[in-house]
Amino acid sequence: AQAILPQGPSMGLTIRNITLSILLTFAQSALDKSDQQQRSPALLIIEIKEVATVKELLHMHRTQRHLKRLDLSACWISLGRLARRVTAGDRHWLQTYAHALEPLVQHTAQAAGAGEIGVRVLANIAYGAALSGTGSSLVVLFAASARAAERHLGEFNTQDLANMAWAFATVDRSDEPLFAALARAS
Repeated sequence: AQAILPQGPSMGLTIRNITLSILLTFAQSALDKSDQQQRSPALLIIEIKEVATVKELLHMHRTQRHLKRLDLSACWISLGRLARRVTAGDRHWLQTYAHALEPLVQHTAQAAGAGEIGVRVLANIAYGAALSGTGSSLVVLFAASARAAERHLGEFNTQDLANMAWAFATVDRSDEPLFAALARAS
């Protein structure tokens, strides 16, 4: 049997539509396999940045067990962004269910303590965490961030140092060893 292709000016459009359909099917198949195994880091970061609610962000963290350091940074920056524009209901939910942040806090603190987080990512995490407005529930995160920052102080640039200092001041966390080290480094 021979395939009959349309003739004339619409032929290019039809072939293009068929090609796009095949590509979309292939891409969806790849995404389905990726969901079953592991999403590409770039795709995951895009998805994290596009979440619309705090609940959605925390759900994504719970379901994506393989988050790496950049993904954690994207989570905290997104949380900070969401917290700045949340509705009163979302803000109330976040304050009422601050314990829902615990898995993200523990995961990030563990990665910071293990030295898996570089200085830029560490500064971004602290910045996003401070923006989230949940400072009192982030004691473990800021303590781990302070110790990690002390270990890598010589690697910070001016912006990273400023972000770290601002984050600690914003959540009213005084960490004398870190502040002394920051003062020596500046």
